This record gives sequence, structure tokens and C-alpha cells, in this order.
Amino acid sequence: MAFFSSGAQMALSYSIEDNTLFVWQNSPNNELFYHHLPQGIARQLALEALPMRWELQQFSGGTQLAGIKISSDVRAIEAVVPEIIPETVRNTVWTR
Repeated sequence: MAFFSSGAQMALSYSIEDNTLFVWQNSPNNELFYHHLPQGIARQLALEALPMRWELQQFSGGTQLAGIKISSDVRAIEAVVPEIIPETVRNTVWTR
């Protein structure tokens, strides 16, 4: 389970293969997952986004997981969502 600063919760599933932790969203999208975006854009993205995924490896003696996050993103103008980008890849670090 992941807990967002917005108060949203996301159910997660995972598997481990060859020292890589694969994590994926296992709950419906919620506009609060995208709380950093304007409300109208977050609502639209929650309706159309693919589930989020992560591919992580262990670092710093196990206190950090680093790798990539694969998620949908938007190119937005004001409160309109002209384009949803389905698989945007970003570097990410999880710290214990």
C-alpha cells in the first residue's frame, strides 16, 4: 500500500526478478494520485491513465531503492488536457 501526501491510498503488487523489484498499481486511478496538477487535469488523467509501474534496485545498504517510474503524463494548457502521454519514464528514488 502506498500513501500519498494528498491522503490517497494506492494498492500495490510486486515481484522480484534478478535483483530488480517490479511494483505496479493494483487499484483504480484516483485524481488525488495527481494532486500536483490542477483539479480538472488530475480528474481527466485519472480517467484515462494507465496503471503506474516502478522498476527498482537496492542501494545504500538497503535504505534506498532507485530506478524508474513508468506512468501516464499530460501536456496541458490551462484546465484542458489536449494530450495524454501513456508511458512517461522518470528516474525515482524511494528512501526508507
